[in-house]
Amino acid sequence: LARERGLSKLDVVTSQFHVFRAGIVIRRCYHGDLQMVGAPQETWKLPWQALNETAKLAYQLVVARAC
Repeated sequence: LARERGLSKLDVVTSQFHVFRAGIVIRRCYHGDLQMVGAPQETWKLPWQALNETAKLAYQLVVARAC
């Protein structure tokens, strides 16, 4: 989509806990200037989100490596 629209810079807004993994996934296919922005989340959800994101990160790094 970025290529079709001639975009050379993207700002991606996602949950703060998701910034790291989302950046990895997006950088696999997008090679322009990328700014990741983390939106705040409720702190009581952090333990579950940390566990969930860790599992998803492992999957992205080992299994789902394609663009």
